[in-house]
Amino acid sequence: MISLGLAAARPHMSAVRRQKRIQNRTLYRSSQTKANSGDSASLLLRLLQDDDNETSLDRPPSTNSSSATPAKQFRAPKLKQSTRTLGRKKNIDFTPSEATIKTSSWYARLQGGEAFSSPALQRLYLEWLSSLWGFKTLEDWYQVTRQRILEAPFGFQFLNSTGNASLNDIFKSLWPQHDWIPWKWPSVRQDVWTPQAQRQYFLSRVKGENLDSLYELTRQEVDKEAGTTLLQQYASFSSPLQAALRECFPEHKWLSWRFHPLPIGYWDSRQSQREYLQFFIESRSKKGRSVDFSSWHSVSPADLASDATGASILRHFGGSLIRALQSAFPEHEWCEWHFSTVPVGFWTTATNRRRFLDWFARHGLPEAERFDPTNPNSFSAWYRVKVASVRACGGRGLLAQTNYSLYKALKDAYPEFTFEATKFVYSTKRAGAKIATDSPLHLQESKTERQILLDAAKSLEISDMSQWYGISARQAISAGARFVEKHYGSSLPRALAAAFPEHEWQLWKFERAPRGLFSS
Repeated sequence: MISLGLAAARPHMSAVRRQKRIQNRTLYRSSQTKANSGDSASLLLRLLQDDDNETSLDRPPSTNSSSATPAKQFRAPKLKQSTRTLGRKKNIDFTPSEATIKTSSWYARLQGGEAFSSPALQRLYLEWLSSLWGFKTLEDWYQVTRQRILEAPFGFQFLNSTGNASLNDIFKSLWPQHDWIPWKWPSVRQDVWTPQAQRQYFLSRVKGENLDSLYELTRQEVDKEAGTTLLQQYASFSSPLQAALRECFPEHKWLSWRFHPLPIGYWDSRQSQREYLQFFIESRSKKGRSVDFSSWHSVSPADLASDATGASILRHFGGSLIRALQSAFPEHEWCEWHFSTVPVGFWTTATNRRRFLDWFARHGLPEAERFDPTNPNSFSAWYRVKVASVRACGGRGLLAQTNYSLYKALKDAYPEFTFEATKFVYSTKRAGAKIATDSPLHLQESKTERQILLDAAKSLEISDMSQWYGISARQAISAGARFVEKHYGSSLPRALAAAFPEHEWQLWKFERAPRGLFSS
């Protein structure tokens, strides 16, 4: 019965003890505002004595009335090592005895009236905790959190005496000779990241002496190593990591596209497009060689896609290099036929075919032969244009649409004019080509390609145009049409289409169809 009564009384005693402890803490906090540090120290000692007296409330009274009052039992708070430490150790309970605490040097000085805010006393206290937790070097403190110190004996009083300082600032003031690194602590407050601290962190990640190695750094790595507080102040930027590096190293020329991953919608900005494409073409040019828009004519989509960033901008424009250039540099008139490949279906559009012919008449011909194709008084100049000249200026795809007939291409592009097929000149001499006087082609120079093929048809006993489908280029060349090999790459269908534009040639019926016929 007595034991039941004691058991019923214990919860009440524990409640009284908790209430008393709350009151003592309130008195201690209010004492911090006093100027006299000795008063705070004396109050702290009184609180310690109160804690010792309160422990007797949890002990049942002795049944022997004649026995002396049992000695006070000091109960230190139980310590638990935090699982969030860098060491990743299991939870370990530390229960220092009363003697361990009261025989320590820092406790003796605290009893002597020294304030806990004294740096010497704080250092002694932390050294005592270091031996209690088995630390061997100052580096071991990086695994400690504020919560772990708070749960230690007198940890609350210690942290309260340091104000709101971070652990890094506390240890830096107590051990200034040690190189304390703020981002090594388990949690880093945002006010720790001064410009100097940020620069120090990023410099620690530099490989060698080249700041470009920081392009490989990702936001996930920064958040894992330095905590999320580093980049929180740059949260308003689309790329916080890039903004932080630009602010820490303003003297370095940072290239936005080298950061990965790129922000969503990065290529929507014309400025981003221009910066990367200008950098790409300048990096391809030789030293001392000027770069202009014509330098892009030798670049293929595959060349641009060889770089990860180039492949990214190509995907943004559906794999079209020309579309990317038109978007980045709209002030320049881009001519698709100058590139190695044109957009799919480009030559099937009548507008594009006329654009090419207009450009060819004004810029593709030698300066003395140029003319205005829209002027009715000068449209007859088309009769002097050679098919080889059109093909050499990038019009191969246009000619493929009309069976390599310039007459049909002009008739389709300029319906307001009337062209006569017989007035076109088909010379075996290409524009700018030189033919030796002893060459067999020199003997044919005065003849047209049409006449040469008519002579070859007689020797091959061809009486109908449809019989050409069964003739190979080698047979035509052997019959005297040697220009087919030199001017048309041994393509008999193209030579026939250029010489006889009035005939509806079905190029796929030849033994050897022209290259690119079905891909145009």
